[in-house]
Amino acid sequence: MKTEISTDDICSLVMQKMGKPKDYARCMAIHLFGNTYRVNIYSKITVDNIDSQRISNSYFISYDPKTGSIN
Repeated sequence: MKTEISTDDICSLVMQKMGKPKDYARCMAIHLFGNTYRVNIYSKITVDNIDSQRISNSYFISYDPKTGSIN
């Protein structure tokens, strides 16, 4: 297993584990420290005919480089 992981890979792991929400727009993983990340999942919304995005799910996760999994 690789010890370095990209934020895109973290998002992929979260999507595999949690699934994509309805009206998925994007995922943003922010490296905090060590193997710890904040992952925000954004969904599309329309308010008064204006398209926008909102955080639909937010996770504080840790990545285990030995197993390649998230907790």
